[in-house]
Amino acid sequence: MSSVEIKRADDKRSFDYCMAIRILVFAGEQGYLLYDLYNELGAAEEGWENYLVWQDEKTPVATARWKMTDKETAKIGYVAVLKKYRGQGHGEAIVTHITDTLSRRSEIKKIQISSQDNTISFYEKNGYNVVGEGYFEGHIPHHKVEMILDERAA
Repeated sequence: MSSVEIKRADDKRSFDYCMAIRILVFAGEQGYLLYDLYNELGAAEEGWENYLVWQDEKTPVATARWKMTDKETAKIGYVAVLKKYRGQGHGEAIVTHITDTLSRRSEIKKIQISSQDNTISFYEKNGYNVVGEGYFEGHIPHHKVEMILDERAA
């Protein structure tokens, strides 16, 4: 089995890998307009902490990012796994890693994710619950999922 490591993307090369994975998944596979995706990701990076899943220490295969949206709420966004590497636990690994990192911060009481409807069961399996009505991001239906950390610890 391959070794997997999750690292913060804290240099330009790693950040470029994050962007490349997102572009391949969201624009290439899902049909988001590249211009819109680039503007959303590139211009809005302030405050976001990006992570990469590395396979065998040399191949970036998945990415996700998070930021605080208010003093008690963190948002995880743009979780993406390259198609060739799906079904191998990389998505779960990065979501679990970020969730665990955030849950150790006492000020964070809630974690939210804007989930595509076809991935809701993935997040539910990982302790998140659907809240509110559905909505569209671009042409893809979404729901907000969240984890209340006080409930998780109970």
